[in-house]
Amino acid sequence: MRILGIVLAGGRSSRMGRDKALLSWQGIPLLKYQIDKLSAIEGIENVCISGDRQEPNSVKDLISGRGPVEGLRSVLSSFDIMDRYNGVLVLPVDMPLLSVGALTALISVNTKQDVVKYCGSSFPLLFRNISKLKMVINQMDSRLRETNSSGYSFKGLLSRLTLCNIEPLQPGSFFNANTPEEWESAISQTNSSS
Repeated sequence: MRILGIVLAGGRSSRMGRDKALLSWQGIPLLKYQIDKLSAIEGIENVCISGDRQEPNSVKDLISGRGPVEGLRSVLSSFDIMDRYNGVLVLPVDMPLLSVGALTALISVNTKQDVVKYCGSSFPLLFRNISKLKMVINQMDSRLRETNSSGYSFKGLLSRLTLCNIEPLQPGSFFNANTPEEWESAISQTNSSS
């Protein structure tokens, strides 16, 4: 597979109280840690960042304040996705415990479903049908512009696609660190396992 890796890092980090992407994880900023993790996986040909960042391949949201689906839409609109890639792997910046092995297992699943994900976890997501992904996001965007309705979320997006759910190898690795307390918990989990 030729995969585009996307790190979602465009949020306001309001619950954390400071920019999650800049938090130090194993001695480097969390965003760099996630980029390096994706870059180490065979089959991922490029990694970009959803968010207004200084790093190369950063893509600012086309419409600010609309959340992570808008970040994904903005990235898909900015790259020649269809001809170059046959999969898109999406990882939020705030999942530091997620291993390269878990991501590699996700992309190795052979299925005709639109999306591969782990049971019980919202992320990471491997979108295998890029044309359908773009079509559904554009439909959601049009509906939002016309009606100002809710539903412009990953949950809404996934409800319109076919899913292949797989069992997690390491259930504790799907931990999101959104608050200072959750961040400290992630650090303590890493310290206790080393």
